[in-house]
Amino acid sequence: MTGKKFGTNVSGQLTRRQLLKRSTAAAAAVTVGSSTLAGTASAAGEPVALQYFDYGDYGPIGDHWNRISNEAGTIANAGYDAVWIQSPCKPNSSNSNGYNPRDHFDFNSSLGTESELRGMISSLHNNGVDVYADSVVNHTGTTEPDGGHYPPFPDRSYFHDPYDSGRTTKQLYGLWDLKHENGEVTNILRDFCYTLGNDLGFDGFRWDAAKHVPKWWFRDYANQWANDLGMFKVGEVYDGNTDFVMDYVNTGMNCFDYPLHYKLKSEFAYGGNLSNVADAVRNGNSIMGRDAYHASTFVDNHDDDPPSNRKLAHAFILTAPGYPMVFANHAKPEGVDLDAGWLTNLIWIKKNLAGGDMYFRHDSQNLLIHERYNNLLTGINQSGSWQSQWVYTSWRNTTLKDYTGSIDDVYVNGDGWVEVSVPPGGWVALAPY
Repeated sequence: MTGKKFGTNVSGQLTRRQLLKRSTAAAAAVTVGSSTLAGTASAAGEPVALQYFDYGDYGPIGDHWNRISNEAGTIANAGYDAVWIQSPCKPNSSNSNGYNPRDHFDFNSSLGTESELRGMISSLHNNGVDVYADSVVNHTGTTEPDGGHYPPFPDRSYFHDPYDSGRTTKQLYGLWDLKHENGEVTNILRDFCYTLGNDLGFDGFRWDAAKHVPKWWFRDYANQWANDLGMFKVGEVYDGNTDFVMDYVNTGMNCFDYPLHYKLKSEFAYGGNLSNVADAVRNGNSIMGRDAYHASTFVDNHDDDPPSNRKLAHAFILTAPGYPMVFANHAKPEGVDLDAGWLTNLIWIKKNLAGGDMYFRHDSQNLLIHERYNNLLTGINQSGSWQSQWVYTSWRNTTLKDYTGSIDDVYVNGDGWVEVSVPPGGWVALAPY
């Protein structure tokens, strides 16, 4: 049975104004594994981003821009191509994590001053790392806008009626909803985005609460601005319906792969079934399965907890197609240690070995083996004992090395078959020398 190809290349998405990062490689796709299937090899190496937040239950700890500046070398050495930071705008309350902006053009907050923000961006750029701004284009704070409380939006004519109930017009958690059909609102937000890109030097936008902004507005305006600026863009379409999220992808941007995230959360867990993860991809029930080029994959973030087998879920997204974003939070013990040894090894594998069509060579409840065609063979074992499986691959008469160091070399025979052994609760990443 020949599988349908769902994705395209994910290398080269990071722009750094299209100068600092690698060039685009050949197409990477997702397809169903088969012993009779011919695939397409492409250049190995795909980017990884870090979501590095200071996001507490009662607000940030503070001094975050200086913290990131001081850790810029560590971030670069860990292998991250970009850092996504929370909103840099002045919030409506001093203890805010940044998502209730009062002034979109004032970049002083409890996370740091504008000068410190600029210094952080420079430090990351000097280390070859891009910076993505969390861009709040849906709303302001909860305070009524009378009397010019929000300087860029001086009165109620810039906002929807607070009693509107539509998905793109209602107040989200009481936050005043911007009226995107008002041309002046769009002009102000354009100036805001160009300030982030041209003045402050950001390399990408993360569109906050994108689900609550009209699709036409991204298609006709925001994503066009990002294209004009040469900036990356990814939308937070907080929804598990793949068709719904794809409608936003089709406006011209990446979207976080929430459909896949929910599947990772339910299946990389006690009693979970890894075949369901494979099915979500090969049956097109995820952004990775529909359009891997525009899939921003993740295990957890500041809103969503990880699955219980978090490391195994990272092993999947850091070897599969898509642009993964790894979460670290300074304010409380969630996310990952951004330069943990197991994680930096996976990042190295993603950036050096991952690429090409994806084939599921074996999937069962506790064992998942997939190949990035002629580049990388990954095995993930969710059981408490060693698991071994003979699988078909694209190689012939080839020795493969495990780049995690978990097992000895294995040999692919002349018919393309190899026995893969995976340690309990672990993973292997096999590729030629």
